[in-house]
Amino acid sequence: FPYVQFSNDIDVFEKIAGPVGTSEYPPLASSLFYALSLPGFSFETAWLIFLGLMMIGAALYAYRFCKTEDASILIIATFVSIYLIGVHYSVARFDIVVMLLIFMSWRASLNDRWKDSGFFLILASALKLTPIVLLPLLYILAPKNAQKRLSYGVFVGIVVSVLIPIFTLGISQSTENVKYMLKYHSERGVGIDSTWSGIHMLAKNLNGEKVETALHHVAHHNAELGNSVTFASTIILILGLLAIYYFAWKKRSEKSAVWIPLTMMWIVFASPILSPQFVMWFYP
Repeated sequence: FPYVQFSNDIDVFEKIAGPVGTSEYPPLASSLFYALSLPGFSFETAWLIFLGLMMIGAALYAYRFCKTEDASILIIATFVSIYLIGVHYSVARFDIVVMLLIFMSWRASLNDRWKDSGFFLILASALKLTPIVLLPLLYILAPKNAQKRLSYGVFVGIVVSVLIPIFTLGISQSTENVKYMLKYHSERGVGIDSTWSGIHMLAKNLNGEKVETALHHVAHHNAELGNSVTFASTIILILGLLAIYYFAWKKRSEKSAVWIPLTMMWIVFASPILSPQFVMWFYP
């Protein structure tokens, strides 16, 4: 097992497993952390066992229901990505779980398993909201005779994503979780690692100046870039997504594998918030 005991994120996950009303993640993710805190061994061990089972399950799904090369791609790409990014930013972070679900949704869509594709995407979105931007893309790419299957998978995914937190956390705690999550992310500024902060820091550095930073929300932010930059970058992000949807619609007759990875790369590039582990969304 990789050594992740001193990862800040693992500590955060373990704390969330207690007072879930203060979780920055959606209720399904809080339910997962809560479930992993129940076994008699350490949270770190439970987390690594869960990740191992998740990877094996994803590979078996790809092998059984997609193509043999899909399983090979998943295994090789995941481990190469872990090697390139490092254990701290992959195995010890939550984004690897989201990546596996996005990967399965992507490969399922390419193998005409639209019900599965919709289900996996909704699960990914219920763990971390960002993948929901791929849903319009799936409806654009799905043939007309497959859209009912896609909608069924989406519906089942929504039901599962709602019922699990209700049964594990309860309705009141799940509601508090959602409120806190929305408040938490609405207060975020421009992340120090984002493209926009990088451009600003480069300009200041070329002028011999330093950028003022601030540590809050468990991350460093560019204290000199305010709400106007957050708003402008969000508009650019949305316009880019609309452009991708448009070009995907224009070329929908071609069964291209590029649109889902391209969309995730655009999100990482244009978002006002960027953490190193976000590259796990598209690296594999």
